[in-house]
Amino acid sequence: MIKTRICTIADIPKVQIFIDQKWRAGHILSYDTDLLKWQHLNTVNNHLNYILSEREEDERIIAVFGFISTSQFDKNLRDQKDFWLAIWKVDTDIAPPGIGMIQYNFFVDTYQPNSIG
Repeated sequence: MIKTRICTIADIPKVQIFIDQKWRAGHILSYDTDLLKWQHLNTVNNHLNYILSEREEDERIIAVFGFISTSQFDKNLRDQKDFWLAIWKVDTDIAPPGIGMIQYNFFVDTYQPNSIG
């Protein structure tokens, strides 16, 4: 069974491994935790702005959906609900078809964005 959820701070090591193995080896977000937090840490809710999909039986990440709120860099924009998409990657070797759209719909239902860029 697949579980889709918001990424927690405790998930950072797993996300970094996934980025390194499935997005691009040596990508800066795969090793620079400070940059990852600067770009994606939601300090209001204390989670990362990533949607994770993982297998329930072993909690292995099968897809990540990263996003950045414009309010991340300007708190005056918090009510605008404008988002930029970031790393959106599915492990096509093990993920079922459509998991990327499940993540997208989870994001829209959870954050109800005004705009997505």
